[in-house]
Amino acid sequence: MSAFVLRLVAATNSGNVTARQHWSTRRREAKDWGALLLIAVAHARAEGESVTMAVAKRRSVLIERVGKKLLDVDNLAAGATGLVNALRYAHLIVDDSPRWCDLRFGQRVTGPGEKPHTVVTIEEVS
Repeated sequence: MSAFVLRLVAATNSGNVTARQHWSTRRREAKDWGALLLIAVAHARAEGESVTMAVAKRRSVLIERVGKKLLDVDNLAAGATGLVNALRYAHLIVDDSPRWCDLRFGQRVTGPGEKPHTVVTIEEVS
């Protein structure tokens, strides 16, 4: 099984923050996640990671949010919607349905001198 790790320079928002945003702000942030994801893919490939497109393969995705505070589990998942959609649009997952994607979430608080960010680990499953 092949796995790769993508490091994005921003942390996902809380689901509450996302729900209160104007539709145009949510749309802009969705585009931003797409751009951040492409940059992370380029960096991963430059570091020798084997980043592959999802071609009719089921994948396990772990989204780890590293932020200034911990979120409720439901807010954590809801806030990552834009990132999950960006993964789908970038063809790193076939779809976000349970048939194609085992989606998991994790989080931790930033350490001293550490900036908020998001780490996405994608692994093929049989």
